[in-house]
Amino acid sequence: MNYRMRTINLLLAVLALAGVLGCYMFFNIIRSNVMRAYVADSAADIQVARRQQAQMVRTTLDEIKPEVDSLSSRLVNTEGTILIIEKIEALGQAVGMPVTVNSVGVKGVDSKSKDPKAQNQTTENLLLSFSVNGSWDKIYTFLKVVESLPYKMAIQSVALSYVPAGKTSIWSGAFSVSILKNKSQ
Repeated sequence: MNYRMRTINLLLAVLALAGVLGCYMFFNIIRSNVMRAYVADSAADIQVARRQQAQMVRTTLDEIKPEVDSLSSRLVNTEGTILIIEKIEALGQAVGMPVTVNSVGVKGVDSKSKDPKAQNQTTENLLLSFSVNGSWDKIYTFLKVVESLPYKMAIQSVALSYVPAGKTSIWSGAFSVSILKNKSQ
């Protein structure tokens, strides 16, 4: 009987051990599935958050589009150099005097500059120098009209001189302006 009891105890111990191992494996599988579900749920939450952020950025861009367009319209675009020259010449014609463009240049950022902000600028200055001949009133009107163009502009220099021409008074004007423009890529 002693042998039988040992066998039964051993068999019960083996069954108990098998039961414990079975429970361990069962709960380990459940834990693994719960972890996979948690990771998938977290990934879904992250995607939802990214979509919300993207939508918020799109909404913000839509809201500020008029302001961006307004600012962009004050810059000469990369192909607009000829257009701005033609516009200035047309303004001279409208006032009644021809405009002579003396020089056109672009002043960009110094390529040797170590300032990272300076290296990453997307704008540069279009430098125009032009001259006109006409009456004082026409030159003054022309300068006022050029100054009121819808661009980010600075008048760098103005030189006016009287040219005696008999009965009529003729004035000669030389102007230099700097206009902000988008940098050519």
